[in-house]
Amino acid sequence: MSARTKGTASFSRRQFLKLSAATAGGAALVGCQFVPATASGESIDPAKVPGILIDLTRCVGCGNCQRSCIAANDLHPSQEELSTLSADTYTYVQRYDLPGGKTRFVKRQCMQCLYPACVSACTVGALHQTADGVVAVDARKCIGCRYCQYACPFNVPKFQWDSALGLVRKCQFCLGRLAQGQGPACADNCPSGALKYGLRGDLLQEAHGRIAAHPEVYVDLIYGETEVGGTSCLYISDVPFDQLGFPKLGTDPAPHYAESMMKRTPTIAVSVAAVATGIYSVLRWRSDHGHVEIDVREEK
Repeated sequence: MSARTKGTASFSRRQFLKLSAATAGGAALVGCQFVPATASGESIDPAKVPGILIDLTRCVGCGNCQRSCIAANDLHPSQEELSTLSADTYTYVQRYDLPGGKTRFVKRQCMQCLYPACVSACTVGALHQTADGVVAVDARKCIGCRYCQYACPFNVPKFQWDSALGLVRKCQFCLGRLAQGQGPACADNCPSGALKYGLRGDLLQEAHGRIAAHPEVYVDLIYGETEVGGTSCLYISDVPFDQLGFPKLGTDPAPHYAESMMKRTPTIAVSVAAVATGIYSVLRWRSDHGHVEIDVREEK
């Protein structure tokens, strides 16, 4: 598949990535430091961050959350992408057939970390937290370096491989809907009551209440309450989480994972972001003005 704009030169995505990496001696990652809660340095109250409580005992695997997400975000996933996270699939439902004939369905999406490693790893500020604490992507700043992918402990951000100048995309908690006083499309359209949207503090209280009221049903754990410093997507279940594909993570904030990984790379790699940003900006300008032809076909 190929997409071109009128122009005089040809420049493939792979060539762009190679050129960006070559300018820093081939280094693949960039050193990072912890970042403030928001771009402006304002602190965030974890109890007041928008979140979703996902009760796996109530999920029937209907997939309406995914269909609602696709419609609300104007996504165009392929048939294969419907069963995984991708640049055009922000959420999907994973089926688990367990011993004893028990079946459980798990909704996967961005976990919306309170201390997001992707934000710490992003060298250009494309990944950021809004004033409300939502982890979002600014497409105008993204250079497609994919450092956020390497840093995320949940393997959430995905690269647009089929786009001319591929960017990173992921769930942004339906920011447009939140601005209008609505909840994320997935939660607002869940027919079984498995998803509940609200403020994180209220959702934690609700989750603890359900577990206390039915200790014979639920595992005594809220996944996301303390993992990697806490997430805004919270899960409760009647099946141990390690049987449902949830990574076992510590309570250290997620940027701890990003920082420990990034330290393995040379300090000189910091130059990658600046150089890649310059290349990207020039190519985008030339593409918009008809001076460059961009070919997105992969080289063999």
